[in-house]
Amino acid sequence: MDKVKCLINMIIAYLIYPFNKGKFKNRNIWLVGGNAGELFVDNGRAMYEYLRSRQQEEVYWVINRNAKIAKKIPGEKLIKGSVKSYLYFMNAKVALFSHSISADIVPYLFVVPLINKFHKKVFKVFLNHGTVGFKVRQAMNLKTAKVAEALVKSYDLNICDSEFEKK
Repeated sequence: MDKVKCLINMIIAYLIYPFNKGKFKNRNIWLVGGNAGELFVDNGRAMYEYLRSRQQEEVYWVINRNAKIAKKIPGEKLIKGSVKSYLYFMNAKVALFSHSISADIVPYLFVVPLINKFHKKVFKVFLNHGTVGFKVRQAMNLKTAKVAEALVKSYDLNICDSEFEKK
C-alpha cells in the first residue's frame, strides 16, 4: 500500500475516532501481525492461535489486501493500512508484531504528529526471534536511523533481547 493512501486512511480514522468511541468501549482488542502483512508464520502466528484459543481477547490478524495466504488464516482479519485497521489500532489494548509495528500493523502512524499519540496508548509487544542483533543492516541516513531507533525504543515489551542486542 502506498504512503499517500496510508496517510489519507490514517487521517480519516483519526477524524472519525471520536464518533466511534462508544462502539469500542469495554472491548479487549488485540492486533497481531508479522512479515509485513504477507505471511502467517513464526511467533506472530503462534501468539494469534494461542489468543484465539483462549477466547478472552478480541483478536485480529493484520494482513495486506492481496496477501496470498489470507484464506488460510482463521478468524478475524484487518487489512493493513485501511481506515478500519487504523481505527481498530486506535482502540486496541495490545499490538503484537514480529518485524516492526509500522511494517506489520500500522504503517507510518509512529511519525505523524498528533496521530502518534495512539502509538503511545497501545501496549506494544515485539515478537522478536532473538536474531535481530545478528542481522546485517544496510546503512541508513542519520534521520532515518534516529526514527528507527526511537521506534524500537518505544516498544513496551521485547520478548527476546540478548545482552548483545541491547548494545
